[in-house]
Amino acid sequence: METPTPTASPELSPSTSPFLPHTLSERIFSLKLADLPTDLPTDADYPFPDLEDQEEEEFVDEVSEQEMLAMLDAQEDPLLVARRLRRADAGADQLVDELFEVGFVVVDGFVEAQVAEEAKVEALKMFRRGEMTPACEIRLEDDPFRDRNARNDSIRWLHPDSAPAAFAPIVAKLEELQTRLGKTIHMNGTAEFQLACYEGNGGRYERHRDAFPNDDPTDTEQRRITAICYTGPSTWTPADGGELRIHGRAGAPNVDIEPRGGRLLLFLSGVIDHEVMPAKTDRVAVTAWMK
Repeated sequence: METPTPTASPELSPSTSPFLPHTLSERIFSLKLADLPTDLPTDADYPFPDLEDQEEEEFVDEVSEQEMLAMLDAQEDPLLVARRLRRADAGADQLVDELFEVGFVVVDGFVEAQVAEEAKVEALKMFRRGEMTPACEIRLEDDPFRDRNARNDSIRWLHPDSAPAAFAPIVAKLEELQTRLGKTIHMNGTAEFQLACYEGNGGRYERHRDAFPNDDPTDTEQRRITAICYTGPSTWTPADGGELRIHGRAGAPNVDIEPRGGRLLLFLSGVIDHEVMPAKTDRVAVTAWMK
């Protein structure tokens, strides 16, 4: 099921905006109140109620992730939600300015060509040695209802202090980027690093979003930023496939990002719906999810 494209909302400053819940749990709880009689007291009349975890979990279990995203998007444009994560006292940063303007930004030459090419060679060796795991098989015991057909890549988690030598320079660059972004965006300093290989026989990942829209600076669960570094040579042709398609918001056209080696794609995790188009040649990338 596709998430309906959200309608653009007028930009509101914190001082003039109407009441908006400040945590993801509060916004989800407010969705439960949407069908109550309209003559009940408004949010301005009473403090927002304390949430019961059991009630929230029961509500979440009743709807799919895509349905939940659609409801949250209808409540408020997710890009406006994400913009409130920017630190009020932060200095100027052109990269962050561009990121918060449309939700994503592309940087070529993020890592040197040799680093990108060597990383892809090593990743494919690891894949052929059986050292990567099909993503659809990860944590099945925790999520037995997961759509196992949504993706067919193979992955391996990377840890900064023990990443294989071929990937260490990329992980280090991503950590440097996280430090930079943390100066202007509310983040808690943690990150997940993943190596992913899409085989050239049609490897793909269906449309999805990496997190729920969130503007709570104290949240430690939701991903704020997705950073993808592509490996391999910088040459690419449409015959290679494997583009990352960013689904346009508010009527905007889709944008296909070519997976050129050394390129960085940065986007707001709770804002951008995206998918990996079928790969016609092996496609390898290192992704960091920054919280």
